[in-house]
Amino acid sequence: MKKYGACLKTFFLWIYLFGVILFFAVPFLAVYPFSRIWDPKRNWLHAVIRGGARFLIRTFPVWEVSVEGENLPPSAGPFVFVCTHQSFADIVPLYCLRPPFKFVAKQELFKVPLIGLGMLLTGYIGVKRKDDESRKQCTEKARQYLRAGVSMLFFPEGTRSSDGQVQAFRWGPFRLAIEERVPIVPIVITGTRDLIRKGSWLFGERSRILLSVGKPVETRHLSGEDDVASLCDSVRAEMVGRFERLSTGKFTEEPLKSNNTTEERIRIRNVPCRSE
Repeated sequence: MKKYGACLKTFFLWIYLFGVILFFAVPFLAVYPFSRIWDPKRNWLHAVIRGGARFLIRTFPVWEVSVEGENLPPSAGPFVFVCTHQSFADIVPLYCLRPPFKFVAKQELFKVPLIGLGMLLTGYIGVKRKDDESRKQCTEKARQYLRAGVSMLFFPEGTRSSDGQVQAFRWGPFRLAIEERVPIVPIVITGTRDLIRKGSWLFGERSRILLSVGKPVETRHLSGEDDVASLCDSVRAEMVGRFERLSTGKFTEEPLKSNNTTEERIRIRNVPCRSE
């Protein structure tokens, strides 16, 4: 009986979710022709999507989202954002970030009705994870965005965590940040894994989600593969440390924006970074 209740709840939540998407598709499609002419970075389209995401953050009944850490101004950047990855729901709280950004997602997501079209028109980047040529094209597209002043968001674990632990990081985002002399901004998300698990479409119980934004890490003084590995290891260690602080309700020492606390319990495993 409990399983049927969860399925029924999930059904209505997905109906509500797609209803919100349909509602915001109207202004999105209205803005798109003008964005093609006067907005080459597609920031106007990103703003519409951000509005929809923030509406969901306020109204979706199974989560409570809090933001803590660096309050980056909209005009700041470009940055390379690197974020932990617990659930495909991670992307919604990330629209609390004020600077516009593009993100990298697996190619299959671009086939999802409405969502995939919106991602494509906004200029988000699709990648086939096991295709070397696709990954090279993804890197070059991200490089072009950074040179145009557009921030990039990566999930350096490469896929969602199946056990709630921080997995090994790939070097790609860190190498790109060093090559383009762009600061790295480490972001930690907790709570989304309890909302919807990897391999499932069922929503769980009400979750408290915390988005914790770290301080930008400068890369202008770095070069070479040794520095890439060192940067990757140090950033990952800082992010793991924040997981540990979050597990006891402690946050960064000088938060610029803080709403609520969390008691999310996540075990941390020390895993090295990966070059590929």
